[in-house]
Amino acid sequence: ITSLLLREQQQTGTISLRNFYIRRSLRIFPLYYAVLAALGAAFLLADPASTLRQTFFAELPFHATYTSNWIESHTFLAITWSLSTEEQFYLIWPPLFVLLGRAALWILLPFLALNQLINFGPLDGWLASQGLAYVSLPILQSTFTPILLGVLLAFAMDSPRWRAALARILSGRGLIIMVALVLLFANVPGNIRGWPRLGFQVSAALLLAAIVLNPASRAVRALEWRPLALLGVVSYGVYLLHIIAVEVSSRLLGSFAAAWPTAHFLLSLALTAAAAFASYHLFEARMLRLKDRFRT
Repeated sequence: ITSLLLREQQQTGTISLRNFYIRRSLRIFPLYYAVLAALGAAFLLADPASTLRQTFFAELPFHATYTSNWIESHTFLAITWSLSTEEQFYLIWPPLFVLLGRAALWILLPFLALNQLINFGPLDGWLASQGLAYVSLPILQSTFTPILLGVLLAFAMDSPRWRAALARILSGRGLIIMVALVLLFANVPGNIRGWPRLGFQVSAALLLAAIVLNPASRAVRALEWRPLALLGVVSYGVYLLHIIAVEVSSRLLGSFAAAWPTAHFLLSLALTAAAAFASYHLFEARMLRLKDRFRT
């Protein structure tokens, strides 16, 4: 996102926040609110005494306003805490960058430090006093750090000096080392809070840089394999629809879902893929074509 903003600024001398928000809205809103509407209609027809129905409608205002990352969700939409986090980033960072330019980094860096105070634990007591329990909210566990590292990486890749430095570090075996570090930190046993989580997030950011800087490597060419590329095209549908597919799969298999976990997984995978491809080609693509009208 930050790379797109930097590119627009370099090409036109300015950034159109209006066009930016229209493009983001066309990408995110249609399918998301369609899913909300479909689930709402389904729960309206459900038993009024159903606990899941009551919970869904109690949480609906938070999901509808992209603030569900600050509540402990117990419905199909619990996964959308990450989408809410993304939307909050869109709300704050682009206007801040337009207003302050690169000086906005001096606000971003202290915020990154604040996120690490949450990650390492000194703010646990204060957060708990505000009704925000670290163990209950994924946003407090992951923090905004991955998004902030993405912003910093975009600026580094935009700078010839920093890009050259990253290229020296990450060329050749650098990509393999980053893969190894990501896997190492991801497999730390138990709670990865603190250094393991920060190490994973930094390694993942550097792995992304290594992929961009080594387009001819075998690993990067493998990522261009057509099935993976197609998965990337429909990934938003996979993200939003897979939990529903898992539930449908459970109902279709009934008692066999627990007894045959592999069958449950494969059926869920097939339903997710079918739903995501149908969603993209029958619905999302039409909205995405409208984005071209709002490019500078």
